[in-house]
Amino acid sequence: MSERTDTPTQDEGDNLREIKGSAQRAHGQSKGYHVGYGKPPVETRFTKGMSGNPQGRPRKPKSRPPLSPNANLSDFLNAEILREIGLRENGEPIRLPVIQAVIRALATGGIQGKRLSQKLLLQLAQADEQARRAAEEAEAERKESLYRSMRQLKERGKKLFALNARRGLPPPDFLPHPDDIELDPWKRKFRINGPFFPEEVPIYEYLASTRDLLLRCAANAQALGRGWVVRNNGKTHCAYLVLAGLYDLKLPKRYRKSDWEAVSFMMRFQSLRRRQRERIIAEEMARFERERPERLRGSPESEATCDKMVRDWIEKNCPGAEADRSNICVARSSEAGHAG
Repeated sequence: MSERTDTPTQDEGDNLREIKGSAQRAHGQSKGYHVGYGKPPVETRFTKGMSGNPQGRPRKPKSRPPLSPNANLSDFLNAEILREIGLRENGEPIRLPVIQAVIRALATGGIQGKRLSQKLLLQLAQADEQARRAAEEAEAERKESLYRSMRQLKERGKKLFALNARRGLPPPDFLPHPDDIELDPWKRKFRINGPFFPEEVPIYEYLASTRDLLLRCAANAQALGRGWVVRNNGKTHCAYLVLAGLYDLKLPKRYRKSDWEAVSFMMRFQSLRRRQRERIIAEEMARFERERPERLRGSPESEATCDKMVRDWIEKNCPGAEADRSNICVARSSEAGHAG
């Protein structure tokens, strides 16, 4: 049997040269250019003026600043268990916090039948369930305690108001007002719909007075046969009544007026003479500008912007209406009500 040498025969050398020449012709190379180290094919070269990495070098993740040496043990522990590390799962790189990686290792060991991993994982699950139940019970107890306290406060307030009424005394300064405490016995929840602190009482009284001023303006407009109106879907609505209704809905129940009370209030005001009605409205507007609570006051720039917005809105939605000072004052009062 003859031995094969590493030196190619003449036929093999010819075949290699033919293959190399075919490759060069396929790449469009001239006979004087040989593809090799430092000489890539023409079509695979970087185009002049174009970067080989258009997206640029990826940014390195920002490292968290080290904790202060004065930090306690829990800070260091949280920093370590929440620190992300790189792992590989099913051949894919992933990043997980240390605590999640440890729990995943325990779960994997438990699936593989390691008793210690199974025991530790079950203990962790039971401890978490017990802590969650304890937190839920503590929160439910806190809500129940608050509900009982509000119920007792409402009952005590009712007794005080009834006692003063029997003795002919004025209502006591009791906050929150028992009528403003709304209880839901089924869900064991409560809501305070009204002033809670003494500083909030002037705000609600101011808003209720604004509602009454709007009703007076509506009654005066009806008596004169003209007023600030809004047209919608072919129907005409008194803007003063619309605003008064919105104010009444936002006020607590004890500040509201029923339909009959509102009609009676307007009829009594309409029974006055025209000059008397206009004088009362002017005095009320001046008082509102003077006694407006600080919480409802805006900067001069914001009030000027509001005035311009109101004028534009009136010109667009209220044909024939004049954006006089009374409309602007009412609009400012409306803005103050929304701020409250």
